[in-house]
Amino acid sequence: MRMAGHLAATLLVAASIMIGATSSPPPCETVLQDLTPCLTFLAANEQSPSTGCCSGVRTLAPYSQKQADRTTVCECLKSYAPSLGPIDMSLIAQIPKKCSVDVNLPNISSDIDCSKV
Repeated sequence: MRMAGHLAATLLVAASIMIGATSSPPPCETVLQDLTPCLTFLAANEQSPSTGCCSGVRTLAPYSQKQADRTTVCECLKSYAPSLGPIDMSLIAQIPKKCSVDVNLPNISSDIDCSKV
């Protein structure tokens, strides 16, 4: 019984370490996939972001906590922005507020220094 208690305690500690551990930044393909539903809003074709857009922002929100993660996401958006068609990049910063997601996104532009976001 005592050994089972130690095993359970060890598993509990291991699980909390794994849950608390932060993962590496998402691959750019994931960022783009999560934010693709936002394109119609960014093209100024919608007054508000779609449910799918907000869902993607919520998925990426945990990656706004660490500088390295923010830089990676910023670099991804900055590098792919020219290929996304006619979009208003200044609208990116409005998405979290409109989706009620607590994350601060900068205005992404071709000259942004992503290491400072």
